[in-house]
Amino acid sequence: MKISVLGVKINNDTKNTLLFLIKKLLAENQKIFIVTPYSEMLVKAQSDRGFRDVLNSATFALPDGIGVLWAAHFLKFSPPARGGDYEGVGVKRVLKLISSLFAVIFAPKKIRDPIPEKISGSDFVWDLARLAEERGLSVFLLGGFGDTSALAAQKLRSRFPNLKIAGTSNQITTDINADFLFVALGPVRQETWIAENLPKLPIKLAIGLGGTFDYLASKRPPAPQIWRKTGLEWLWRLLTQPWRLWRISKGVLGLIFYCLRPKV
Repeated sequence: MKISVLGVKINNDTKNTLLFLIKKLLAENQKIFIVTPYSEMLVKAQSDRGFRDVLNSATFALPDGIGVLWAAHFLKFSPPARGGDYEGVGVKRVLKLISSLFAVIFAPKKIRDPIPEKISGSDFVWDLARLAEERGLSVFLLGGFGDTSALAAQKLRSRFPNLKIAGTSNQITTDINADFLFVALGPVRQETWIAENLPKLPIKLAIGLGGTFDYLASKRPPAPQIWRKTGLEWLWRLLTQPWRLWRISKGVLGLIFYCLRPKV
């Protein structure tokens, strides 16, 4: 099931439910397009209708980031005022905003309604690799810089020795013959490319994974499990990649702005 978060349709299913649905669609020979929206992508979708349409065309949209869970919760329990009147924001609503932001860190379970759990692409890739190995399906990794995609493929094979790697490429190509396609071309670009090319490719499932290849290839340190569980993965990225300060700030502050903005 999907719900709308700032106009972007996000699945509010558990990971186990999504895996069940993916297996069902594979059995029915239906193509599967998976996107992994997080705060920055939600913000981008507010000013880029084409990108929003691409996200909404996906079969599944995983809530990749605590910001998505927070926005869904805040908008459900503190709906914006109507009529474009910013005075409608009100003191009570601002106080609810502050309270909910504190809950992200100190009471994360409180914001898991209506989306019950965060499902990041960097975690879900392992579930897809396991599924591919179990069913004898092949995987192609597209994107990354230099040898990143090849190293990422090796990491997947190290955990799933029988996984079939159909190929890797750091150059955009449509010369792909595989069952699963993992794409890491960066947000917006990768989702747009998949939406345009998936119908023409002999692919059963395609997913945009952003910087996941870097983590698989050990080129960037992944956030510790406790940081991911408590919703502080964004802070880990900021500490380990300080050059992303503007990008992360834009995503966080932009998300808060759009959640507070009155409906017109």
